[in-house]
Amino acid sequence: MSASDADESRMHLSFGQEQLWFLDQMNPGETTYNVPTAYRLRGPLDLPALEGALNLLVARHDQLRVTLHAVDGVPHQVVAPAEDTPLPVTDLSGLTPEEREQALDKALKAEADTPFDLAAGPVRRFRLFQLADEEHVLSLNYHHIVTDGWSGGVISRDITEAYRQLRAGLTPELPAPAATYADHVERQREQRASGQWESELDFWQERLAGLEALELPADRVRPAEPTRNGETFTVSFPADLLGQARSLAQEQGASLYMVVAAALKVVLARYSGQDDIAIGVPMLGRTDPELEDVVGLFINMTVLRSDLSGQLTFAELIERIADNNLDVYDNQDVPFDHVVDRVQPVRDAGRNPLFQIAVQLLGETTTGDALQLEGLETESILVSGGRSRFDLSFSFIEGPDRLRLIVEYATDLYDRRRVEAMVQHFRTVLGAAAADPDTPVSKLPLLSDEERRELLEAGRGADFDYPAEPVHATIARIAREHPELVAAVCRGKEMTYAELIGRSGKLARHIRSRGVKQEQVVAIAMDRDLDALVAIVGVMISGAAYTIIDPSHPNARLDHMLRDTAAPLVITRDANVGDLPPSSGWEVLRIDTEWETVEAEDDDVPLEEWAEPASLVYVLYTSGSTGKPKGVMIEQRGLRMFIEAYRRTFGEWGHTDRLLQLPALTFDMSQGEIFAGLISGSAMVLVAPEDASSPESLGALMRDQRVTYAGLSPAILSLVEAEPYPDLKYIMGGAEALPAELVNKWNLPGRQFVNLYGPTEASVAPPA
Repeated sequence: MSASDADESRMHLSFGQEQLWFLDQMNPGETTYNVPTAYRLRGPLDLPALEGALNLLVARHDQLRVTLHAVDGVPHQVVAPAEDTPLPVTDLSGLTPEEREQALDKALKAEADTPFDLAAGPVRRFRLFQLADEEHVLSLNYHHIVTDGWSGGVISRDITEAYRQLRAGLTPELPAPAATYADHVERQREQRASGQWESELDFWQERLAGLEALELPADRVRPAEPTRNGETFTVSFPADLLGQARSLAQEQGASLYMVVAAALKVVLARYSGQDDIAIGVPMLGRTDPELEDVVGLFINMTVLRSDLSGQLTFAELIERIADNNLDVYDNQDVPFDHVVDRVQPVRDAGRNPLFQIAVQLLGETTTGDALQLEGLETESILVSGGRSRFDLSFSFIEGPDRLRLIVEYATDLYDRRRVEAMVQHFRTVLGAAAADPDTPVSKLPLLSDEERRELLEAGRGADFDYPAEPVHATIARIAREHPELVAAVCRGKEMTYAELIGRSGKLARHIRSRGVKQEQVVAIAMDRDLDALVAIVGVMISGAAYTIIDPSHPNARLDHMLRDTAAPLVITRDANVGDLPPSSGWEVLRIDTEWETVEAEDDDVPLEEWAEPASLVYVLYTSGSTGKPKGVMIEQRGLRMFIEAYRRTFGEWGHTDRLLQLPALTFDMSQGEIFAGLISGSAMVLVAPEDASSPESLGALMRDQRVTYAGLSPAILSLVEAEPYPDLKYIMGGAEALPAELVNKWNLPGRQFVNLYGPTEASVAPPA
């Protein structure tokens, strides 16, 4: 071929093809834009007729014969002459039925995951798998750069008709397409050169101004660079739901697409908490009817943006979407990359610009499902290539009496269960909206009856009887029954239940000997360690109440708390006495240097039990962010109710459980964890301050101490590695807003994760 002949055979790429070509250049071997299809064929197959039909298809459509090249960085495509090619056949008939299906699944996946070389070609791959004499699977694979969804329907119709004629012994005669893909490319170039797209670009610049990214709950943190890893599954909706949706569309003077898009936008708004919802809409790009029978990449992504704020009804949302859709249709010609350049959204390498979720609706006759080979029963097989082009892609396929949904999702972000739940919520919304389209979208039910029942049951909690005995009495009973059990460990030193109750009982007698009365408040000013635990339980046994104060806090705060509680006694260490404010009438008990005096208390005669269900057990103070710190008074019954419910949340802890105790003692959750663990006979792993400040040290402590439960704030969850902790079974996240990504980082198989919230004014937290 001469140089001039080569120049004449070159053809520009369409703008959509240019985008895919550039992506292929940046990521050679990428298979995200492979388009795999497969069909199970049952019955007597005419192999020569099928091979002839495929060769006719390739000869008929230039785009199936192109290769793509570049000169000085400018891409072009070359159409190769048509040549008949044998159809490769892989014989699996010698395998057992189970082995055949496994081999077929593996082979189809390999076909889908094999990249195309756009320069060497070909840009299509055909293969037939023989499973039995009258059972075959036809695999047809293309690169998206030469095909789209509508083209799949054209391909299926051409194969169907050519096979029919060849099977009948005829020379196939199919009407020639009225135009070519080259005509489409030339038209695009002319439109750009003439400035025809300027008005459309102005429209998109105004329509998409200020559009923010949609933030859906995810199972993992969005990576800085997407891997394009993905999965695909199919859902079939009941025929009656399709009928209801069609009736609603007819009543509203809208299309079925507008109805399903409206229902999906309601779900996305609920999931994200956002009212401004944008989705990607693939437009056919075939505004010229002469292009309807041409195979090629015509599709162009557009953006359908809707405002769901206020008391908008579902019927009004459909009307709004219908109006927006007409605007989109009138401005669909300008390529998506040109729109992005004009709008200039904030770019994030981890996100598709302007939209992250694509939604389309196709008819079965305009997709690959239209393949029907005469004399054969043809069934479409979903082939997943393990890639995803967007965060989520919803492709609705409408048949005469069925509606299917093909969902493609990014596994970087989502687990299948989450996406399946979203589809179920879509179904619930669509059914409710079809039943009453005048319902405000904010009031449409998202949950199924079963989900609603489960959530209400989980929120209410199980019914059970709360023991009437004081919390410290339960701990004392465990000490009598199992004195050797470890109650707590700190800095490698263990304390058994017998030792805890023995030392706490001595301290209780000493507290009473100093004139402290029932429900008077004793202040405890020390860091978390074994002595602090003895002080807390000792005050409870004495019948007094306690308040925890942090010696490192400002003296003004400490003085306010001591005066507010009228504390007659402060239990602390000798080293912390100098950190306390001047006494306002209270005395000091140094639990370390004065312990010999405490231990000398006579404990032969049991102490009279002062505590009752309504007795005050402790006082905790709010942060004071809205003014002075406020003391919250917690009674025995309130504490008991919470700790009984909390431990049952995890299936009731036992003697083999080891509970990490990390929150500061001034934080209410520390009280809940300590007493939920101690009434269960579990061991409390008290985190020393030096370990609490280091994520590495904390992780090592959890492993070394075989921790089975850990209550951690989101800040800590984000810093500490989520594994390996072979014994960890229960996790509580609280104190701050908890991102879903952190839950999924830690909520690994074999673990139970609970998100807990409770203002200081509650008894730790709501008991459910």
